[in-house]
Amino acid sequence: MNKEQFNPTVEEVSKKEFLNESEVSILTGIKPSTLQNHRHKGRGIPFLKYGKKVIYRRSDVIAHLDSCLIENQKPTSNEIG
Repeated sequence: MNKEQFNPTVEEVSKKEFLNESEVSILTGIKPSTLQNHRHKGRGIPFLKYGKKVIYRRSDVIAHLDSCLIENQKPTSNEIG
């Protein structure tokens, strides 16, 4: 099977425990080149290296996204002027 025949959906990817770079890209919307850049710079989503293969734990991907959450809150009266 070649790559063109296999295009996993978000639903299929979200059920897997371990993800490759393409699957993380599908799940997060982060381009593979950005994931590569983050790995090179030592930041971004934690990953595992098995030989030459790079894999991500789905739980690490979700935890990383959760850590990026910014909640919008109304300012209190003390914070306004």
